[in-house]
Amino acid sequence: MEDELHSSLISSCNQTFEMCSSNLNIDGMSKLMKSCAAEKKFLEKKNHYSLQELKSTNLVFIQGLLFCALFLKNVSAVLKHFSGLKHGITVDVIFNGGSSWAKVITKSSKTLKILSDGQCQYGTKPLTKQAQEYLNLANLNTFNFNIPKVYFIFFYEVPQKLKNLLLKMNINILMSDEFLPNNILASKLCSCLFQFHSSIGSNETSHGEISSSSDDDDSNSDKNSDDYSGDDTNDQSGKFVADCNFSITESQMPLETDQTETMQAVDVDNAKLFHSLCSVDCICKTYVSNLVYDSSEKYPGKANLDITTMIALCSNLCHGGCHVKFQQNYLTLQANDEKLNPQLPLIFHKLIGRKICACESAVKIFKEIVDVVGGNNEKNRAKVLLDFLQIIPDQPSEKFSSFHSSRVNERSICIFGTGDNIKALTLTANQGFVRALQQKGVNLVVALHHARCFTEQKEVDA
Repeated sequence: MEDELHSSLISSCNQTFEMCSSNLNIDGMSKLMKSCAAEKKFLEKKNHYSLQELKSTNLVFIQGLLFCALFLKNVSAVLKHFSGLKHGITVDVIFNGGSSWAKVITKSSKTLKILSDGQCQYGTKPLTKQAQEYLNLANLNTFNFNIPKVYFIFFYEVPQKLKNLLLKMNINILMSDEFLPNNILASKLCSCLFQFHSSIGSNETSHGEISSSSDDDDSNSDKNSDDYSGDDTNDQSGKFVADCNFSITESQMPLETDQTETMQAVDVDNAKLFHSLCSVDCICKTYVSNLVYDSSEKYPGKANLDITTMIALCSNLCHGGCHVKFQQNYLTLQANDEKLNPQLPLIFHKLIGRKICACESAVKIFKEIVDVVGGNNEKNRAKVLLDFLQIIPDQPSEKFSSFHSSRVNERSICIFGTGDNIKALTLTANQGFVRALQQKGVNLVVALHHARCFTEQKEVDA
């Protein structure tokens, strides 16, 4: 029996490794692939293993995590580390674009029953304690200014006692067969995941959480233990994204009727602005005419414009001027990029359903730039834009006010911090600033676009 199980595990490990390697575009998949490679190395270390040794494999959990990454909707990361508590935790799967967190649990029903009765092994962490850690950390790491929903995904039947405890804590319970397609459930690869517990018999041991550090280390020093326990203390960030047709829709409920009507009213005003900015022969005129409000783009309800975004909205380069041949190389590069990647449609799409505003500092500097380098048409568009948007006082949030770095200028902190304070999506082409703050662990709600310059005065020399 041991040899047959050993051979089956090696075969499943090879297939799982191949699936990981073919999905490296997903944020975190490289880390999962390394874990799979470690399992493969362990299984191939010798020709014969005892049943007790085979029971310590993490492959069951690795496969469960992989299937969740591939078949939940809009997975943005796996094995993503978040700090904020004493040690921080590693979230197994982040999906629905970032609005939902999931913990993957591949424990058998029998083991879950034992755990729900409070019979935890020494050093293991109860599921309820892990659930509380997820909830506490979700409160500290909002997504689009909203607290992520926490899901516990089970691959086996959950005892009612444990289910009641988790539901009482506001943990959403999701069973794997609710999102895994039938052809996957019936696949040979999946058989390892769903038949493993019956193969090893009643003396099941804990397996499966991938983390750099754990409170419940397995007796096998090469492995991390338990998918139901363990403290995720080290950075597990990586690469992982999934694109599929299977979804969890609870976090994507439609807006309330009055909210939808309010946003649609905002869109009527925004559409007037778009039409005013675009001339009759503008390349974006057709696009603007077909703009439709999308209720899925509901968070947040305000858009904060950076200086770079206001310039792009008014630049001749984005209004048909990209076909001019410029003497300046940097303008030629921007013009060629605009031909391939028109920026107004991208910006307009992010403004749909949102109230448009900008802080005083951004407006002041934008006016100065327009006065110096803007052409007549660009100045006219700037006037239309400034007359339309809501100008708000500089009021950076506490998070940004306390942030100081020689690499980050105070003006950007003011603009982005004000957007954070009013809970707005900040539009910007300042990718360097965004990258610098993300490296510092600052949570940003931004939409990036390509930079554009004022070009109308340069067209004379072209």
